[in-house]
Amino acid sequence: MNTGEIIKKARKKAGFTQKELGEKLGVSASMIAQYENNTRNPKIETLKKISFALDSSIDYYALSRPQPDGIPTVQLRTPGINDENNDEDLDLRFAIVAILSKIYKNVSKKLVFDSYLEEKLSGEFPAAMYILVDDGEQSFILHQKDIDKLIDFSVSTFPFLINEMKDVRPEEIVFNELKQKISDTTDLYKTLLNETTNFEE
Repeated sequence: MNTGEIIKKARKKAGFTQKELGEKLGVSASMIAQYENNTRNPKIETLKKISFALDSSIDYYALSRPQPDGIPTVQLRTPGINDENNDEDLDLRFAIVAILSKIYKNVSKKLVFDSYLEEKLSGEFPAAMYILVDDGEQSFILHQKDIDKLIDFSVSTFPFLINEMKDVRPEEIVFNELKQKISDTTDLYKTLLNETTNFEE
């Protein structure tokens, strides 16, 4: 399955038309059509924004490889996201949003683009991100800087939590232990299945 087919499949699974996805991204429906028809090959940043909008998991790195026949590419520029550690930063933001989704009733990820700049700059244009959160009683917004603070807090506190959790035994011991647990479960299942079969007979 090529890049365009994967984007199209993810869009349809999310229940969006090309126009609706374009509106969520702040781009035209024709731009989405070009991605899906492989007349434009989106780079990692673009794929992440599409995945972000569709709540879908896309293998950005595999799909961002150069396509044959010199198909032109498009890159979206997002302040605070397109840094040196762009891909890592976006992954961290997605992780924070996933955690928020576990805590609150409804979490919507929003990207703000300007369609005029999108057309004039051939896909390279500034964007802003914010998170709309509904906790069941009231709605509130977390800005990009707030998400960055949550990331910083997580990065600073995780080491302390991990020190309490980490298993320092050799990997081979852990692997064999887990394998034994799976084997025990399989044996139990076979025993129960055999007993059920005998009972039916």
